Amino acid sequence: MNSRNKPILILIIMLLCLSSCDKSTGPDGSGHYKIAYVSYTDDDLDIYTVNTDGSNPTLLTDSLAHEYYPFWSPDGQYIYYQSLNEDVNEIYRMDADGSNKTKLNEFGGTLALVDISADGSKLLFWHDTNFQYDIYIMSLWPPGTTHVKTISTSYLECVRFTPDGQNIMYMMASSTNYLTYMVSIDGSTTVPIADDVDDCFDASVSPDGTRIACVFQDSENGPGEIIVCDIDESNRVNFSSSDAASRSPRWSPDGTQLLYMEIYSPSITGLMIINADGTGRTLLTDSTSYLYKAQWSPDGSKICYLDNRDGDWEVYIMNSDGSGKTKLTDNYIDDSTPTCSPAL
Repeated sequence: MNSRNKPILILIIMLLCLSSCDKSTGPDGSGHYKIAYVSYTDDDLDIYTVNTDGSNPTLLTDSLAHEYYPFWSPDGQYIYYQSLNEDVNEIYRMDADGSNKTKLNEFGGTLALVDISADGSKLLFWHDTNFQYDIYIMSLWPPGTTHVKTISTSYLECVRFTPDGQNIMYMMASSTNYLTYMVSIDGSTTVPIADDVDDCFDASVSPDGTRIACVFQDSENGPGEIIVCDIDESNRVNFSSSDAASRSPRWSPDGTQLLYMEIYSPSITGLMIINADGTGRTLLTDSTSYLYKAQWSPDGSKICYLDNRDGDWEVYIMNSDGSGKTKLTDNYIDDSTPTCSPAL
């Protein structure tokens, strides 16, 4: 691999890793959607949109920089994204059709734009300097950037707002396992999540803020199971029921269901859905390939995801009952981070 392609490979790996966590936002609604995703164009990463029937794939960014991590505004009018040009990271906003690109912030070094608040007023990002991670909130109205917390760790992941926008969840590596915390947006209070459980990670708060879903792994070699409990860790229920490793729990927008991934082998996974009371567990996919980064549409009627059955990552969409599976992209490179717009 030549030196020009190495940064691109690193970015693609980061995109796939970060997209394993639930970052879906946006109001409930109904109507038509677009899917924003990242693909490789002319030696750099760019952002595209496509209709949910696979029609009208549209290139939105076409500069010499790498552009990635797209996030829709809750009203669907804007897309926020990150741009990397050499060693300079910038955060941009553009109209949903790719016009009116506006730079909002600039940082040197490693940076990741990771979430937008449900009301669309704040962006969340972290900056890394030699395994010292600084979490920041960028207020959009009025504009301004606030430092929330500094975390010293070899690994930081799953950084995102809670549904009410008042806290930030994150997962970090300790010397022996993974730990999940919740910090207030002003940085004043940090509390552990499921701290009575060893190695509970990828936690997600229900839309009403009363329940937590996370992956529980009881040993280094344990498969990993989905557990759900109240925010104070009471009323704990195990939602997994197979020998497969369960990962990436995602609440439906109305909080009545959970979507998660089961890993059957290094090359085969399945997408599962289960009611919030633990009933109605259903396999949505045929489990003949590796599926990744599943995300609900804002009204919960559809699920978009990545599938590598053709040898590279392509964007797919299906109805939330598993019907109507549609391939949205068809190329010879890895697409990544598909995200559903609010109803347009």
